[in-house]
Amino acid sequence: MSALRTERSEFAFATEREIAAKSPTSLKLTLRALREARNLDGLQDCLRLEYRLVCRLLSSHDFSEGIRAAVVDKDRCPKWHPAELADVSPAGVNSYFASLGGHELRL
Repeated sequence: MSALRTERSEFAFATEREIAAKSPTSLKLTLRALREARNLDGLQDCLRLEYRLVCRLLSSHDFSEGIRAAVVDKDRCPKWHPAELADVSPAGVNSYFASLGGHELRL
């Protein structure tokens, strides 16, 4: 985000604005998932990671809030929790990546 702010082009401005409107938690989860996927052994490991994240995201506040803002109320003003990238804790992000135990995807 800071790199987009310093570029000062219309594309960078529009991209930063678009990204800033998204769930801060989802943004951090996505970045970490992409970084972790680089080091995974193959498609099966990537699918396991994706499944783990989706299982947790489905019950998250931001998932239901995004649906409310886009589909139910259609106000396009989601209230993310937490609302700022800086407020998304590493422990919170880690919780999405933790093992599902006996509910892990089996391929």
